[in-house]
Amino acid sequence: VGQQAAQLAGRGDVWNQQQNLAQGDEPLPGIPPSRALLKSVTTKAIYTSRMTDLLVPPKVELKFPLVNFPGFVYSRMNHRVLEARQRDVTYSVIHGLYRNRDRLFHQGRADNRLCQNQACKQSDMVESLESLFSVCASRVNQSWLWLEERRCWS
Repeated sequence: VGQQAAQLAGRGDVWNQQQNLAQGDEPLPGIPPSRALLKSVTTKAIYTSRMTDLLVPPKVELKFPLVNFPGFVYSRMNHRVLEARQRDVTYSVIHGLYRNRDRLFHQGRADNRLCQNQACKQSDMVESLESLFSVCASRVNQSWLWLEERRCWS
């Protein structure tokens, strides 16, 4: 059925087989080629066959081809200790979608790229993903407090 769905989709060597059928080669005795082909193909088979060509991997997977995203990254995003909101944030960070002033400035949606935290403003620190999750004192401290409450490491 998968091969017949590919025939309908018109791909590769199967296209030649389809052309042969159109020229009169009968796969089943007594049944016209078009009927024989359509009789055994389901909509699901056609849909499945076409979807493998249409679905492209996320841009982040193309950007970092050496990282095994399905086996290494996405499996860890579904860890039972993470709540739904935390999974959403993790997904946004991994795919470069997390809102920060640097990203918003590049999109024309912010006046400047500087972090709004008072300590960061004094040093003219750009609010990027790295600064938000590793340098910015107020946010990093809140994360460590959350981890201590949850005791995720034990």
